[in-house]
Amino acid sequence: MQSYVRDALSNIQGGLAGVLICLIITILVYFIAFMVAFGNDTPLSRIILAIVENFFLVANPLWTIPLSYFLGGCFLFTDRSSISKDRRE
Repeated sequence: MQSYVRDALSNIQGGLAGVLICLIITILVYFIAFMVAFGNDTPLSRIILAIVENFFLVANPLWTIPLSYFLGGCFLFTDRSSISKDRRE
């Protein structure tokens, strides 16, 4: 396995922050869809619900959670990777 992949997977704090960001975005989209669904039926609300439907077709939790963990490990808290600490010592 490449060193940058190992660094990203061992960056637990960055990975969990990435998953948390993914879950917050998902909760916000659910909230918006919930509020729009119980509001007045307008053309704009139908467009918003169609966009939310497409979002949840694409954002399947089976692959978005591992992907957000990996991307969080790549881009967030990169100086705190446990493998990088082992190499410096």
